[in-house]
Amino acid sequence: MAKAEYNQDVIHFYYLALLDLYSGMPYSHLEEQLAEFELIENYEACEGVNRALKLADFCTISELGREIIEIEKLIDDEYRFN
Repeated sequence: MAKAEYNQDVIHFYYLALLDLYSGMPYSHLEEQLAEFELIENYEACEGVNRALKLADFCTISELGREIIEIEKLIDDEYRFN
């Protein structure tokens, strides 16, 4: 897998994890998902979920919302240029 493709996958998992947190999914549930991704060695998912959990450690829900908007712009640009 190319580095760019790996990074895109990480961003998508990060985005999904942020959406889960923003919508009220318990932090512990994402930790469980991370453990499952580790078991099946899905490194992109692990990195994305781990990033979201680290961000959630020190951000407010409003800050998570702003991060989601920024990631949506990034993903939008990615699809527009491909």
